[in-house]
Amino acid sequence: MKVFQLLVGVLAIVFTPFVLCDSIEALRLTEKSLESPNYVISVSQSDVSALAGERDYYTLLIITSTDPDHHCEVCQGLNKVVDRVADSWFADYANSNYLFFVNIDLADHTNAKLFHKVNIDTVPHIWLLPPSHDKPAVPYDEAGYSIFKEPHFIFRLPMTGLDSQIYELALFLTQQTHKSIYIRHENPVQKFVSTFALTLGAIIFIRKRGPRVISNFQKKDTVKILALVCTLVFVGGYSFSTIEKSPFVAKNDVGEVIYISGGIYYQFGIEVFIIAANYALLGASLIGLIYLGTYKVTAVSRISSEKGKNLCIGINTIITYLLYSLMTSIFLRKDHEYPYHFSKLL
Repeated sequence: MKVFQLLVGVLAIVFTPFVLCDSIEALRLTEKSLESPNYVISVSQSDVSALAGERDYYTLLIITSTDPDHHCEVCQGLNKVVDRVADSWFADYANSNYLFFVNIDLADHTNAKLFHKVNIDTVPHIWLLPPSHDKPAVPYDEAGYSIFKEPHFIFRLPMTGLDSQIYELALFLTQQTHKSIYIRHENPVQKFVSTFALTLGAIIFIRKRGPRVISNFQKKDTVKILALVCTLVFVGGYSFSTIEKSPFVAKNDVGEVIYISGGIYYQFGIEVFIIAANYALLGASLIGLIYLGTYKVTAVSRISSEKGKNLCIGINTIITYLLYSLMTSIFLRKDHEYPYHFSKLL
């Protein structure tokens, strides 16, 4: 019995440093994460040595560039996605030492060496490095660059709204780490109060300090204009775009701007204004046709002949046709089987 106890004690002394080694590194990363306001560890000076060696934890690597000179539109919004997921993770698993978020941003030019060393020339990349002790051996280096050669999972950010992107990243991490991530939403009461206060303040400021043309408006005129604008904007899908936190515009793989999304369950922010403007112009053209239909040509009228009146009606009819064709072309862009269309303009 004493021999067995002695053997256990010797084994514990010999192997304890190796068992604790990874845990110590994980504790250090947890400490760095908690020191960051968004729980994301930012790499500087191309230093990823903290990730060198074997790991008993997951690491989400965010390789990005928020430098405006690099024109990466996706990178600009990626931080919001990662920050929300990291905040939700650490709200539940702050002391788990199980998953860490590491951001490598080329906007910090001291990281250029790292990008060159590992031959990364495109951004963004989102890689999940699993624990390394169950993976094939990869020669480690003290600088930590060997982690870029290790097997990893790749997450591709969907070109959807902010909330959807946050959900997809959280789902990806949940599936790989087998730990559920509950996304914390913004305080709705606080958001309502702040939005209401800003709107009320803007209205009061315009009424008191705004241009005379605006400040001299009668209340009924102001209400009419606001009602018309709000109707057009909300019919255009403002609420949907706000809920989905859709990007204002997007670009395709070759850098061309996309104004109309290709799906019936999604739209970009700019589509709200395109559709609202289309409805407004359609309404104006319809009113114009009604007005011209009842217009009486007289000796003192602006339109001096029936021929001129008919010409105006013809031009207005063509405009109405083109506007309606534009609207149905937008429907066709989203639903290729839409049957009630005129000319295809998009």
